Amino acid sequence: MKKLQQFYIMKFSSTRLDKFGYHLKRILGNSGYHIRDIRQNGELIALADNQALRTIRNIRYERNPNIMRYDPAILSDLYAQKKNLKKQFNDYAKRQISIINGKIDEMLFIPEYVSVVIDDISHYRKIIRDGLYINGFKYVRLMCSAGQARVNTVILIREDFDAELKKRLRCGAKSVKITKNKYNAYFALSSSATYTIPHPNVYLIDDCEIEMEKKVDWISKIPKEEKKAIANNERVSEEIKTLPFNLFDGCGAVSVEFAKRVADELELDYIPSAFCVRCAYVKGMVFVVDFKQYAAECGITEMKDLYGNLVDITETDMILTKSQFKLWNAYDSIQEYDRLCEENGFLWGVTKVTPKTDDNCFRSNYQFCQAIDLTNDDDVAELCDPTVKWLNGISIDDPNQAILFLLGKLCDKDDIDFNNIFDLTSDNVAKALIVNPEMISEEYIKSNIIMSINKKIRETYLGKLILDGNFSVMIPDMYAFMQHAFGHTVTGALKEFEHYSYFWNKRGKTDVVAMRSPLTWRSEVNKLNLKNNELTEKWFKYLTSGIVYNVWGCDCIIHADSDFDGDIVATTDNPVFLRCRYDNLPITYSKSTVDKEYISEDELYKADIQSFDSTIGRITNISTAFYEILARYEGDITFKREQDEILERLKLIRKSQGDSIDKAKGIKIEPMPKHWTRKISKKPDNVEDIDYEFYNSIVADKKPYFFRYLYSSENSKYLKYLDKENDVCMMLFQKSIYDILDSAPEDLTDAERDYLIDKFYPYSPLIDYNGRMNKICHYMEKHLSEIKRKRHMKTPEHLVKSMYSGTNLNFAEEDIEYMNAQYLDYKSQKDSLRVKRKSDYTHSVSQTSEFIKYPLAIRDRITDKFIGDVQYACDLAIYVCYELHPSRTKDFCWSIFGNQIVENLKKNSTVTPKMPVLDEKNGTISYLGKKYSVVEVNV
Repeated sequence: MKKLQQFYIMKFSSTRLDKFGYHLKRILGNSGYHIRDIRQNGELIALADNQALRTIRNIRYERNPNIMRYDPAILSDLYAQKKNLKKQFNDYAKRQISIINGKIDEMLFIPEYVSVVIDDISHYRKIIRDGLYINGFKYVRLMCSAGQARVNTVILIREDFDAELKKRLRCGAKSVKITKNKYNAYFALSSSATYTIPHPNVYLIDDCEIEMEKKVDWISKIPKEEKKAIANNERVSEEIKTLPFNLFDGCGAVSVEFAKRVADELELDYIPSAFCVRCAYVKGMVFVVDFKQYAAECGITEMKDLYGNLVDITETDMILTKSQFKLWNAYDSIQEYDRLCEENGFLWGVTKVTPKTDDNCFRSNYQFCQAIDLTNDDDVAELCDPTVKWLNGISIDDPNQAILFLLGKLCDKDDIDFNNIFDLTSDNVAKALIVNPEMISEEYIKSNIIMSINKKIRETYLGKLILDGNFSVMIPDMYAFMQHAFGHTVTGALKEFEHYSYFWNKRGKTDVVAMRSPLTWRSEVNKLNLKNNELTEKWFKYLTSGIVYNVWGCDCIIHADSDFDGDIVATTDNPVFLRCRYDNLPITYSKSTVDKEYISEDELYKADIQSFDSTIGRITNISTAFYEILARYEGDITFKREQDEILERLKLIRKSQGDSIDKAKGIKIEPMPKHWTRKISKKPDNVEDIDYEFYNSIVADKKPYFFRYLYSSENSKYLKYLDKENDVCMMLFQKSIYDILDSAPEDLTDAERDYLIDKFYPYSPLIDYNGRMNKICHYMEKHLSEIKRKRHMKTPEHLVKSMYSGTNLNFAEEDIEYMNAQYLDYKSQKDSLRVKRKSDYTHSVSQTSEFIKYPLAIRDRITDKFIGDVQYACDLAIYVCYELHPSRTKDFCWSIFGNQIVENLKKNSTVTPKMPVLDEKNGTISYLGKKYSVVEVNV
C-alpha cells in the first residue's frame, strides 16, 4: 500500500499557553517562533494528510503561488539527497543536510493548523473569548471531533484562514436541525487521515430499520418511591422486549469494478474486502459485493434513490445508506452534492482497508480474560503457556527467533527484495544478526533483545496473551443488504445464530468466540456458529477478511451496541475461551436522545466542553476491580448476597460504559452510585436500616493487583506496603513476605494462612483475591522471571575483534581521553533517565524519546573532532566501551556508531548473511502461527 504523507503541525498544552499569556513568540531575534524552536520543545507532531490539510494548502497556494508547494516527487528527491549526505562525515554534508531539512520543513510544515490539549476548561474559555496568538497571528477554534474530545483536544486555525476554510469544509450544506455534538463529529470528519480515491457514482438508499422481540437483561430506572437512600439507581431484569434494529447501520456496498480501481489507486496487489470511506459528512465501511450481478439476475437496471431520483445501477460504483451520509438532508440530490464537493475541492478518501490476509494470532487484553471462568488453575496454565514459550524462544540463543521479533512483519512481505533488507530497517541489532548469527552471544545484543521484550513481558501481566485468531472487521449479511437495496424482502444468506468467516472456514472451524473492546460483561464473549452454504459461496466470495453476522440476531447488542462502520472484533478458537465462556443474556436499555437545533457556530465550543474528560477508562477500571472482588466470595453459598450484588453492578456498568459514550453526544447520563467506589460513613441519626458492613465489604475503592504494571503510582504504593509487611513477617514467622506469597497454600502454616487472609490482603493497597486476571498475572510473573537473568554475560573476544574496522591499531592518548569523556557524559545522562524511569511505567516512553536525541548531539561533537574519519572514531568508541569499561553496558558505541559497526561486521564476516522469511508451505521455523525458512541475502 502506498505511503500516506505525514505533515507537521504545532501541538501545545493549554497550561503552557496560559503560562505565556496565550501569546507565543521568539524572545531573541525577530524571526518569530521558528519550527526549530517548536521541534526542540517537543511541540511539533506528525499528522497524516487529510481533507482539512489539503484544503489549507490549496488556500495557501492560491494566495501565494510562489511559495514552495508540496510535491511528492521533489520531496522524495530531497530525502534521497539527505540519505546520501548522511554517509559523509564532514562539515559540507552537515551544511547541505541543514539546507535540505529547511526545504522539507517548508513543504511539510502546516503552521496554520494547531492542536491544543485542554488541561483546564478555563483555559479553553479564554482561548474562545480572546484567541491564541503565535508570531502575531491570531488562532481561533476550527473543530473538535469525537475522538479529539475524548482526549480533551481541539484544533485551532489561523484566523485569516478561518472563514474560507470553514466555507469549503462545510461543502455547501444547507442549515438543518442537528445536535451540536453530532455536527461537531460530522464536520470534523475532514480531519480523518485519508488516502484520496476516484470519485464514485453513488446510489443512496434508506436504512433498513425493523423491530424484533428478544430475550435480554433489561436495565431500567428504579422509581423514586421504591428507591432507598443507599441503593442502586437502576436494576436489571430478565425480559422479552421489542427492540429496534438498524440492520446495516454505518455500512454500504462497493462494486467489484470500483474496488479494483481503488485498489490500484492505493497501489495494492489485491482487492480488499472493505474500505472505510470519507467525504463531506460521509463516514463508514463499504463492503465488496457484486451488486451489479445481483441486479442483473433480477432484471433491474434502474432504482430510485433516497431523493426520489432514478439511478443507473450499471453505472453505480457505491451504495451508501442514510446512516453513512450524515447530512443527506442538507442537500437536494446526490448530483448537487457531487457538484459542491468539486467546487470546494472536497475529495473522496479511504482511511483504512482490510488486509490481504488476516493475522494468524493476536494478543488478548485483560477485559477479555476477566470475563471468562478461569477458576481452574489448569485453564490458566493452558491459556498462558503459548505466550511463555514465545517470549522464552526470543530470549534464548536463537538468532532467527530474535530477527523475527525485531523485524516483525517485514519478514512476511512477499513483494520486497530481501537483498535490500538493510534499506528497509534501521535496526542495527537485527542487521548484525543477519550478517553474523554468532552476534546473538554479544552482550549488548543479548541485553537489547531482552530489554525489547521487557515491555512485552510487562504487558503479559496485564493479560496480553498470544491467541490463535485475529482482529477483523464486522460485516452484516451482504446478501440481505442487496435484497434491501433493490426493494426485495430481506431473508439473508444466514439464519439467526449463524455467522460466516472465510478465515475460519478455510481452517475447518465451526465454533469461535468473538470479543469487542471495551468489554465489561460476560455475555460479550460471544460464541459464533460458523456456516457455509450456496448463497455465502456465491455472494461472499470477495469477503475474504472479516466476520459476517446474520441480520436476525442480537450480535450488535452483545458487542456493546456495535455497528458496521468499521468496528472490529477479535475472534479465536482458543479452547479455554470456548469452554470457559459464560452463557448469559445480552444487556440493553432504553437509549436517551437530545433535541435537534439549528447550529450556531459561536455555541459549538460548549459541546466540546461537554464531551471532555471521558470517563470510560475509569468505568472499565471499576468493572475490573469488581471482577477481582467477586473472586473473594465466589463459590461460597454463605456469600450469595455479595455475589448477586457484584454481578448486578457489573451488568449495570455495561450501561455506564454506554452512557460515557453517549455523554459526548450531549445526552444527560445517570452517575454511578457513590457507594460503589467509596465506603459509607455510619451516621448515628440515620433513620434507615443500612447494612454498612455489607456495602463497605464490596466497595471498589482499590485497583486490582495486576494494575501495578499499568500505573506507576499503584506500583510504588504496593512496593512500600511489601517492605512494611516483610518486617512484620520476619518478626512473626522468621520468613519473608515474599516466601510466604510464593508458597503453595498447602505449604503454609495455619498462622501464615490466617495472616494473609485477615491482615495482608484486606489492608493491601491493591486487590488480590486470586481473581481471573490476578491469577494470570501471578502465573506470568513466576514463569517469566528467568528471562531477565540472561542479560548479564561477557562478549567473546573474537566477536569484539569482528566489530573493529581492522585499520586502526593504535589510538592517540588524547583521542582516548576525549572519547572517554563523551562516554562518561552519555552514561551520566542515561543514569539520570534511569532514576526518572524507576518504577514509572506511565512516563517511560516520553522520557525515552527525550533521550533518543542525546546521542545525536554527542555524535555531532565527535564529528567535529574527527572530521572525515568515521572508522577511526567508531574503533575508538569500541575500545572505550569494551576495553576501558569492560563491565559496563555497551550502548554508547552502538547508539552512536551502530551503522559503522554493522559495516565492520559485514567486512569481517566469513559466513553468508541469512535471515528467516515467510514460507508457509516448506518452512521449518514456527513463529506466531506462521512458518519461515532461512534464506541467503546479499547485503
